[in-house]
Amino acid sequence: MPTNRKKRVRHRRGLPTDPAVYAFMAEQPIPEGINKYLLIDFEYPTVRQEKCQAEWDKCKELILEEWTKPGTRPQYWWIFDAPKANLKTYTGKVLTAARKRLGGIGTPVYEVLNITPSFRYGVPTCWVDEFQEEYYNGRARDVNDDLIETNYKEGDFSGVAIDPDDPPVFESQAAYLKRHKLLSVEEKKDLTKSDYEPEIIKEKLCPR
Repeated sequence: MPTNRKKRVRHRRGLPTDPAVYAFMAEQPIPEGINKYLLIDFEYPTVRQEKCQAEWDKCKELILEEWTKPGTRPQYWWIFDAPKANLKTYTGKVLTAARKRLGGIGTPVYEVLNITPSFRYGVPTCWVDEFQEEYYNGRARDVNDDLIETNYKEGDFSGVAIDPDDPPVFESQAAYLKRHKLLSVEEKKDLTKSDYEPEIIKEKLCPR
């Protein structure tokens, strides 16, 4: 389980997979001289899910043993191992690892548009922006300030952009892990009150 000890550097033959793949999944610096294009399948693990999960399953025990950030988990853990939640989406429901939302104003895109849900460390990455809110309610204007003609009208779209004065708030990773009884005894000793503080989401658009 994760601790606050210093990371150990393992010899190449001591790893269960390619060192670059291991480093990427463990969120460590990629070894020098590696063509990062070769890791593109691992950068988007849900696109090559079987391949990426197979590599993760070979490495996860060692990665988690060496993980040095108590109260958190690597992104690959969130994708493949975290407890799942049945979230409502525009096209129905989908199982994904998601932290509990505690408040704030802003709508994840997947709730109101036919877009695949996207999460990072259990938090939605794509949110409705101001243009989408205006466009799908029939009030968007072009660069000349002329109304963009559409078939949409006010009230057609329920999504709202993130309010910078009241942004979405989610439980912290540590709070999620505690709620699911996934914190080790060692982690609990290392965590402080601040680790359980809610996380404020400020991004308005999908990151790369």
